[in-house]
Amino acid sequence: ALIGTFFGLYLIGFSINLLTLSALVLAIAIVVDDAIVVVEAVHAKLDEGYTSARLAAIDAMREIGGAIVSITLVMMLVFVPVSFMPGTSGVFYQQFGLTMAIAIGLSALNALTLSPALCAVFLRPHTEHDPKKRRNIVKRFHAGFNHYYDKVLEHYKGYTGFFINHKVTSFGIVGASIVGLVMLMMSTSTALVPTEDTGVLFCMVNMPPATSLEKTEKTLDEIDQIMAQIPAIEARTQILGYSFIAGQGNTYGTFIIKLKDWAQRGEGESADQVLRQLYGMTSQKVKDGMVMIFQPPMIAGYSVTSGFEFQLQDKTGGDINKFFQIYQGFIAKLNQRPEIQQAYSTFDPSFPQYMVDVDVAKCKQAGISPSTVLSTMQGYYGGMYVSNFNRFGKLYRVMMQAEPSARVSPETLNQVKVRVGSEMAPISNFLSLRRVYGPDIISRFNMYTAISVNGTPKPGFSNGDAIRA
Repeated sequence: ALIGTFFGLYLIGFSINLLTLSALVLAIAIVVDDAIVVVEAVHAKLDEGYTSARLAAIDAMREIGGAIVSITLVMMLVFVPVSFMPGTSGVFYQQFGLTMAIAIGLSALNALTLSPALCAVFLRPHTEHDPKKRRNIVKRFHAGFNHYYDKVLEHYKGYTGFFINHKVTSFGIVGASIVGLVMLMMSTSTALVPTEDTGVLFCMVNMPPATSLEKTEKTLDEIDQIMAQIPAIEARTQILGYSFIAGQGNTYGTFIIKLKDWAQRGEGESADQVLRQLYGMTSQKVKDGMVMIFQPPMIAGYSVTSGFEFQLQDKTGGDINKFFQIYQGFIAKLNQRPEIQQAYSTFDPSFPQYMVDVDVAKCKQAGISPSTVLSTMQGYYGGMYVSNFNRFGKLYRVMMQAEPSARVSPETLNQVKVRVGSEMAPISNFLSLRRVYGPDIISRFNMYTAISVNGTPKPGFSNGDAIRA
């Protein structure tokens, strides 16, 4: 059955991965059930006195053939609907469900064809034991096992008869079990992949627009001192000028927090409790920055946080400030929902910036292209990859950029030269600057928003549902 399942996976187009292999591991214990039923049925016929294993197999299959088909269909109906689940859950469970269904279907085919044929070939009619003939160790073990098994079977029949004769008690136990199952389902987390304590926390710091790198570093140092006061934290790594959510910038910072081993942590020092403790301490002492702390996702690459993410898109081509107002109202509504712990985004159109206006006419008169002016600014102010060189058997990249002191103010444009024919001219002759405000990073199509979901969402609500919504 398992070998045939690989052929079925090949026809469908599935690969051998963790999902299909986990289904096959579970199927190992299921595919043998139908064959066991057949062997037991034929064996029972031989116990009744059949002298031909072939006739015993034929009569046994007449009795249990319908039962084998029924139990196989029931098992397949458990896994086949899983393959039609929509959204992210369906992506994870489609291959799992179909692999299980194929393996179970092939096991039924084997039980209806191959298993009775093997029983007719290998099983022998039971003969009475000759007391004068000495039994070997294997036969003595079989006899002893059957003796104690018969005793257990008698007790089982007694308990079964009790429940058959006391229908009220039986239905009461079934009803209580259903009530208990419903209560457990209501209290169990319904997230796609529940968050677990991995011993790691992420902390993102977002400072107000136009904050200098020195001010951001000072705030990160304050947060680092707060973390040093928590005994459950073993180590922390500080990254200045970068955020897993927002990217690079002077106003961003990141901490990777490693907790102590689970055996070294006591009561009240789980990852979730440490996270809440950090939120409480940072909210009191860090007033000029926004701090977001979360656990890493259980599925690497699925999301930045252990919640979900989505994107807002402005299809009107309107003002970015109007879009920012809509975004603020949307985030506020999200934070009011009980199943959402925190909705968070770094989108802010109030960063001070300069708009570069290139005088195309002057560029044409000087015989240069506007792209030359812009690439020159890119090299001096933003940095540019210009070449490679080999040394000590390694390849090194050459990055061009002006010194920090040479790019701190608009007046430094007078020091930047661009080639005009055989001479060099100040780049300020070909462009002008205007003070504007806008987001530090903006995509052409969308704006990224990260959502953190409470550990126990409301019944019927899951991360996958939120993504689809």
